[in-house]
Amino acid sequence: MRNKSVPSILSIALLLVVLISPPAISESNDGTTPELMTRIMMFPPNAEVTGMHIDANGNFFVNAMHPDNDNYRATIGVINGIDWNNLPSSIPELASSSSESDTWHGIRTSYGYYQVLRQDGDVFSEGGVVGGIYAADDGNRMFTSEKPDYNAFVPLNEDGSRGYLYTAWEDRPSGISKLEIEWNTTSTEWEVLGGMMLDLSSVNGGWVFCFGSMSPWETPLLSEELYFSDTRDWNDETYSYHSDQASLEDYLGYYPNPYDYGYIME
Repeated sequence: MRNKSVPSILSIALLLVVLISPPAISESNDGTTPELMTRIMMFPPNAEVTGMHIDANGNFFVNAMHPDNDNYRATIGVINGIDWNNLPSSIPELASSSSESDTWHGIRTSYGYYQVLRQDGDVFSEGGVVGGIYAADDGNRMFTSEKPDYNAFVPLNEDGSRGYLYTAWEDRPSGISKLEIEWNTTSTEWEVLGGMMLDLSSVNGGWVFCFGSMSPWETPLLSEELYFSDTRDWNDETYSYHSDQASLEDYLGYYPNPYDYGYIME
């Protein structure tokens, strides 16, 4: 583990006025100045907070993208013990900390507790690894992504206690993982029943799956971002992102067509 004199801890502060009515108010250190923001989570250094998705039952799915991988792996997870659709008028503040034990503990929360569902490189029971990007032409693993982004939970029963959690992996080429999870009332945690990386070869792979949304009929919609403003740059070997097209060429086994990318995928 590397020693860091001043660890750069990424913290997330949610505007509770958006989530709660009336607004939650926390006092500053001197007890006089009201604030409308409360720190509820802290992430490992270099991590990007991604995949924030609250389902109909108030489960809050949230990921840690590309943390310092010498100490912590990219993570798909969920905050248990709270209905995020029915928050109280105030919630506790998570104290800031730069201690090494807190920094590398993982994802800390002030309310509820964070459960790691899977991390990049974990082995699926059905074969393959979480975040693995597999070539369309020969099925070999090209690399393991450290960039879990958008989450979408699709329930498989009426009470939403079992379902598929889809996660976009923001790379070039991109990936989509599917975890089958079920709520265990005894352990009060989610059980991962199975999972896989989806085969995207039928659409010639994906390009930088970032955030997304749910359709009116409750299916995930994933967006391909950072697409080219001018498609002639796609074939320009001097263009700054040309190496990404080369990665897609390795994935496909032939040079990619620019008109196959830049869409919303369902």
